[in-house]
Amino acid sequence: MSTTVTDGPSTSVKRRGLLRMLSVGGMALVGGLAGATALPKAAAADCQGSPCCYLASCTKCSGRCWGWTCPSGYYRTYWWCMAGTRPIVCGECVKNNTGGCGSGPYACSYWFDDNACN
Repeated sequence: MSTTVTDGPSTSVKRRGLLRMLSVGGMALVGGLAGATALPKAAAADCQGSPCCYLASCTKCSGRCWGWTCPSGYYRTYWWCMAGTRPIVCGECVKNNTGGCGSGPYACSYWFDDNACN
């Protein structure tokens, strides 16, 4: 004689739910790790702690706020990004200004919160 439970899911259904939950969580973890390792090379080098710039150089340019400068023979290039509601100015000193953003070599990088400079 066998006993049938009718007031709840069977053990095999509970086990399948747990396995499904673990597999979805595992896929999310693997996907997150894959995304983190797939960041551009510039993002990995952003050792200045900028909130959203992904700077190419760990060397900080001299100056403050909009007065930051480049060494002789290098050109300032800059862009904006947002960290929440804060406008962040990101900049780099490039050797060749004809290639636009992302075309090094880079002498230094710089970033600042534009609201803090006004």
